[in-house]
Amino acid sequence: MNKNNLYNFDLNLKKQYSKILGVDEVGRGCIAGPLVVCGVILKDNFYDGNIKDSKKIKSIEQRKKLKNLIIKNSLFYLYEIIEPETIDLIGPKKASVLGMTKIANQLIDYYDLCLTDYEKIPDLLKTQMNITKGDNTSFSIACASIVAKSIRDDLMEQLHNLYPYFEFNKNQGYLTKRHIELLNKYGAIKKIHRFSYKPMKLMNSKI
Repeated sequence: MNKNNLYNFDLNLKKQYSKILGVDEVGRGCIAGPLVVCGVILKDNFYDGNIKDSKKIKSIEQRKKLKNLIIKNSLFYLYEIIEPETIDLIGPKKASVLGMTKIANQLIDYYDLCLTDYEKIPDLLKTQMNITKGDNTSFSIACASIVAKSIRDDLMEQLHNLYPYFEFNKNQGYLTKRHIELLNKYGAIKKIHRFSYKPMKLMNSKI
């Protein structure tokens, strides 16, 4: 089987590091809903050619199928949910790093190398590589992004059931044109929308 570049990237690293933790976040750019951070340590030789950056997998059903496959083939996986109020308090970058730090430290005994999508984990007592566009470079990071994205899909579906008029099952909390229309019509929801984001600040003057 010919493996893709993502898998080969990690495979080359395994010549030096036997266990790799891949960490990624999803939902940082949204104006509603939580940010989800996930870390995975995969079983040796696990490969599936459908795994890629979660942003390139458009189907919720496909993401869920791959999430289940990844979890089944993980030695360990953890995720952190950062709620909008925390994101408003410390900002999306620090919220992402907070989630990554918790996961990396909780799993500290089980990996030799931590790969993150760009962000650096402060004071981590293991080697780390912070890779620009990591979810499009590393198989482990791509797996983490898929699990995080699928978990967030489920959370946004739950929010949709609570607030169906906001169509969170369609916009996933991103600032789509339709989401703007709904914000103008109904106003923002406390503890759901992120009021510190510039687009929300601009809209708050209108709603």
